[in-house]
Amino acid sequence: MGETSRKPRWARRRVATVLTASAVLAGAAAWAVTEITDSDVQFQTVSSRADVVGTWQGQDGPTRIRLDSDGQFTATALPNDVFNSADKRAGSTSTMGTWMLKPSREGVELSPAGSPPSSYPGQGSGLGIVQTDHGTELCVLSGSQGVLCDELLRRVSG
Repeated sequence: MGETSRKPRWARRRVATVLTASAVLAGAAAWAVTEITDSDVQFQTVSSRADVVGTWQGQDGPTRIRLDSDGQFTATALPNDVFNSADKRAGSTSTMGTWMLKPSREGVELSPAGSPPSSYPGQGSGLGIVQTDHGTELCVLSGSQGVLCDELLRRVSG
């Protein structure tokens, strides 16, 4: 019989180990880059509602919100905890309602139609207004310690 071109089992395991370690290191490097980028996100105070009126879209998903100058909003695929930071259910909500600037002017408080405003004051509900390398963005506030935003929304036309 002729020679077989298969590598011995120990050589295949070593290659698999090297590939796995490379993937882990690449993932850790990507996480570190994300963490550095997140450290550049700072709350921003806006002077008026006009600074946030418009349509905002998530960078990596279907999240979208339109803040109208009359205090109305329409949202698609906002995480559930945007409306209630005590709500830890996974998933998203598409709804409409009213919005207003938070007293600090560093965030937007959202009240879906049929629910009272400020149901959970001071617990991070709503959207933050942040300054990033890309300018002013809306921030889906994170419930995780040490993480400011779970998602950033950029202003888009339309």
